[in-house]
Amino acid sequence: MNEYTLDWVWNLTDIKRTEKLVLLLLAYEAGDGSVLTIAKKEIARKCDISKRTVDECIRQLVMNGHLTIHTHTVGRKSQPAGYMLHPVSILGTAG
Repeated sequence: MNEYTLDWVWNLTDIKRTEKLVLLLLAYEAGDGSVLTIAKKEIARKCDISKRTVDECIRQLVMNGHLTIHTHTVGRKSQPAGYMLHPVSILGTAG
């Protein structure tokens, strides 16, 4: 877990509580990096929210520039999405 990234999430004020919960989970799961792969179903289970709520949170986090989604398909089977967090320092530079 990257302490800087978790601090960044805790200090965000432009997102809803459920979005913050999802982003905290993603930051925790990313470990020392800012990229991770996790299924939405797993996010929903760990945050104790619906998959539909996860979809909405992720959509908003992407729109606000806090997250980028990387998807890929192997054959006809869709693989869990890859997510990249975009922590920003107080000075406004990418972290």
